[in-house]
Amino acid sequence: MYFVFFREQFADKSFESKLDAVAALSCLLQGPAELGNAVLGKPGVMDILLALADSKEIEHQVCRGSAVLQQMVQIVLALS
Repeated sequence: MYFVFFREQFADKSFESKLDAVAALSCLLQGPAELGNAVLGKPGVMDILLALADSKEIEHQVCRGSAVLQQMVQIVLALS
């Protein structure tokens, strides 16, 4: 159900659709972290994040950084 959105966004050839998916993932990691972690664990998602980090576009790097930061916050909260 919710994976359909991410699957469609990540399958799209447009880099902008991937940015939309990563932005949505960042939001999920702030709220229902289990759902965000489930999306993050899907095959190919980390590859997209790495591709965004390797991009020359600052917007892509910021988007990826936001998702990683949210994931780290969730890990720290879980360990507390």
